[in-house]
Amino acid sequence: MALSSIVRMPVPAILPSAIRLTGTQRYPHSSALFCTVKHSNLSLHGSRKSKAGLPVRSSKSKKQPSPDESLLRVLESEISKAAVEESDGYTIVNSSSDEQVPKNFPFKIQDNPGQQMILLTREYKGETINVEVYTPAEDEDEDEDEDEDEDEEEDEDEDEDEDEDEDEDEEEDEDEDEDEDEEEEVEEGKSHKGEDEDYSVDDYESRIPLAVKVSKKSGPSLEFGCTADLDGFEIDYLSIKDPEKAQEDDIAYQGPKFSDLAEDLQEALYKYLDIRGFNDNTARFLHDYMTSKDRKEYTIWLKKLKKFVEE
Repeated sequence: MALSSIVRMPVPAILPSAIRLTGTQRYPHSSALFCTVKHSNLSLHGSRKSKAGLPVRSSKSKKQPSPDESLLRVLESEISKAAVEESDGYTIVNSSSDEQVPKNFPFKIQDNPGQQMILLTREYKGETINVEVYTPAEDEDEDEDEDEDEDEEEDEDEDEDEDEDEDEDEEEDEDEDEDEDEEEEVEEGKSHKGEDEDYSVDDYESRIPLAVKVSKKSGPSLEFGCTADLDGFEIDYLSIKDPEKAQEDDIAYQGPKFSDLAEDLQEALYKYLDIRGFNDNTARFLHDYMTSKDRKEYTIWLKKLKKFVEE
């Protein structure tokens, strides 16, 4: 009877009695169970890693910027660089202000923001002088020299099969000429740098295009195509324009190239412009002014582009 009552007792009621009899509480199957669970968890993680081939990545990956966002970042960086270069340049003056213009500068300046040119005007002994001054232009002579060098290299490659000895001699001569040219450029850069520490070799190589028009109350006018750099003015061409025969200008005789004129005639034309204000000081001022304007207009252009992308 007692045995049957014990058998009928629920399991939780039996456990405390068994614990008291043994003096300790042991769960022999518990450790095995936990080991099995831990092992299964490790196996699960291991299978996930090996199945993917890579560790499981977090769902919160870093968001890549859009093309527009990347463009805006580049524009902001470029605007900052341009602002620094602009601050290092010549101070741009307004058309109504002459504070930064040299006292002996004979022309009035009309500078409209957003344009790549400025207008200069002056009255001289009954003449009206109008000048269009443009921002620095790329040196086309350098591009032509590069093309000529490429053509020479191609010709040399074709002649190598015919006469290797002659080609070797030509290459040696060319190397010597190149070395001499490089030495001359270095010496020229040093001499320029010694003249004025504020200018670099690139500054001396940049050129400012000008269109000079000298007209009187009536009759034709003289038009000079010039370039200005830190060393002065250079006349590229000269033409005579008649406002009453504008339609015939395309077929009118334009005269020879300026470089083909007699040397004494070239010198006389340079003096003709010099007395009208086109001297070395004017050339240097216009070079600084237009270089600074080019930087400023570039900054404005970048800001317009940035604003368009943002909208």
